[in-house]
Amino acid sequence: MRGQGAVLMVACVAARTGEAAMSQENLRQGLDRMEERSKNLADFLVAAKGSKDGLLEDETPQVYKDYEIVTCPAVGAAFVHVYKAAGTTGMELVKNNCPGRWYKFNRHGCPERDDQPVCFSKAQDTDWAANITTAFTFVRDPVERFQSGIFELAKHHGAWISQLIDVANTTGRAVADVVIDDLIRTSRRDGSLPNAHLMPQTYFLHDKAEPLPKLKYIATVGPHFDEDLQILGLELFGDQIGVHHANAAANAVGQAKGEVYIHDEVISQETRFKIFRYYEVDYAWLGGFH
Repeated sequence: MRGQGAVLMVACVAARTGEAAMSQENLRQGLDRMEERSKNLADFLVAAKGSKDGLLEDETPQVYKDYEIVTCPAVGAAFVHVYKAAGTTGMELVKNNCPGRWYKFNRHGCPERDDQPVCFSKAQDTDWAANITTAFTFVRDPVERFQSGIFELAKHHGAWISQLIDVANTTGRAVADVVIDDLIRTSRRDGSLPNAHLMPQTYFLHDKAEPLPKLKYIATVGPHFDEDLQILGLELFGDQIGVHHANAAANAVGQAKGEVYIHDEVISQETRFKIFRYYEVDYAWLGGFH
């Protein structure tokens, strides 16, 4: 039904007794697939760093400020959160399966709660990679992620996104087209970087044009995603992980001039090309997403 796209809510649980064990061949193929993406990233960063007109210019931030990493030193695993790329799923994979204490590294620190884990802010300059042997992350098709990022911002009714949605309503244009035009204009004018939910994914995964420490596996949100979650569970935590999806809420954004269903919008070829150019740094090393 139009407007009823779901907010993805994911819980990771251990596989029930009697479920078929994943074959060693499937396990190896999956790990190779995810490791190949990590190698592609490393190769791209080397090329970009050595190129005068590369995609990562000198003024590019070394590590994007809104980073978030969850670690499990007991098994040497860490998840690097790329915003709007199944980040909640990755963090829950670590939290629910870590056999010891898990840690969170976030530039904001963590709100004080009774169940709060050990949490470090960027200001503490704590080395998250200590005692970590394998880091992993998830990435997503830039067009899908772009739409999801817009929706995430619209839910919070910020002034910037609300103004652009009003423009879309008034002119009859797609919200995605109005937003990407504004991002392109802004970046050309003053080099400004967007909100973390719209930031190119590559910027979460490098430090001074070097891959983040121990980053070994990169899964993509797509047809192989559930299988890759099981593979990562087996490889990192010694357990087979299942994924349960539940539709939790309607994907609608209410506005004064009517409702805008951002996830349901048809993205024109022209807008897709603009998104491709804006997220060129991601496409350069990720290639296909299926």
